[in-house]
Amino acid sequence: MEGGPYVALKAEEIGDWDAFHTVCQRALGFPSGYGRTMTAWIELMSSLRSGDGRVGVQLPPGEMLELEVVGVRLLRERVPDLVEALVDATAVVNRRFIEDGEAPTIALIFS
Repeated sequence: MEGGPYVALKAEEIGDWDAFHTVCQRALGFPSGYGRTMTAWIELMSSLRSGDGRVGVQLPPGEMLELEVVGVRLLRERVPDLVEALVDATAVVNRRFIEDGEAPTIALIFS
């Protein structure tokens, strides 16, 4: 597995769930019709290698997106359940790829 694109989500910009989805939409290139739920996040992140253009970040086979949450402690203070939901959603996305015989797609980094 090789490294790939890097995207940072800055906790200082995330004060609630709505802000999280706004930051993700901007940072990851989600379309204007993004549903702004974790289910919609999972569906879009599951297309990172599809080449369908639904997400601004596209990965070749074998590469991983390095997704860093900068200031994770602040995020835990502001929106405690968001960090756990992000971990769970990332696990769902990675599991989908693994079940299809591919490498996981997202490496979460907390700083």
